[in-house]
Amino acid sequence: MIALTLCLHLCSPAQAQAPEGPSAPLVLDRVLVVVGDRIVTGSDLRLELELARRDPCPVPALEARRRADPLELLVDAAVVRNLAGNIAIYAPSPTEVQQRLARLRASWVDPDDWARFLLFNGLDEDRLAGRLYSRMVVERFVYRNVGIASEAAEESDAEALERYLAWIQAARDPVEIRAVDPRQDP
Repeated sequence: MIALTLCLHLCSPAQAQAPEGPSAPLVLDRVLVVVGDRIVTGSDLRLELELARRDPCPVPALEARRRADPLELLVDAAVVRNLAGNIAIYAPSPTEVQQRLARLRASWVDPDDWARFLLFNGLDEDRLAGRLYSRMVVERFVYRNVGIASEAAEESDAEALERYLAWIQAARDPVEIRAVDPRQDP
């Protein structure tokens, strides 16, 4: 089982002289799914759930997928992010990322709540901007490669999701995706 753990051993001078044995590992996060060479952790899922409330996806099929199954959306995002690579056409500008970050920050009324959100998720604004950048790359890739129906076509969210699911399944097929069984924890 892949687990991100950190063994903390706080020693006072007295403990340093007379150790009583190893301390138990402290689990800081859990790997939920391995997608190729990327991992999706429990903290990724918690962050996605919070961002979903405050930063809705502009791509209807992705938003529908997020509402249906946020963990599967994160797996999809890992697959898509790998496909998109560093191709410039999918990359948002630094200004676009900063504007999205500013909108997200403004969704908190109290600046202290914003600071607590960052602290709870182990982020600072630069790291969160990097996460938003990746989200935006995924959105742009899906928008461009799956296609978005014109308003005249009046594609429903269910139809958009169905088309997206067919596309993402084909993209997932060559990728090794492995759910990690939490019962394998030490």
